[in-house]
Amino acid sequence: MKLADSPAFPIKGYCVDASGALCGEVITHPGITLRQYYSGLVLQGLLASPFEIQKAYLRTGHDNGLSETTAFAKIAIELADALIAELEK
Repeated sequence: MKLADSPAFPIKGYCVDASGALCGEVITHPGITLRQYYSGLVLQGLLASPFEIQKAYLRTGHDNGLSETTAFAKIAIELADALIAELEK
């Protein structure tokens, strides 16, 4: 499994065999991916700083005719992907 597809907050449980003995840990709900989680954190950081929002939009969205919201989403995903790429090294 690629790091980007790894669960950010998995919920773990245990499987039980027919005799009632524990047979190991299983992920019962994978939650969101690390890519989704990191993208949300980047977006949160951008929105917390009006100066960073303006810089990001002027750098990415304004020249490409993107709306502000689309530009911010693209930036968040781009930065999350860059972080994951560095973490995978």
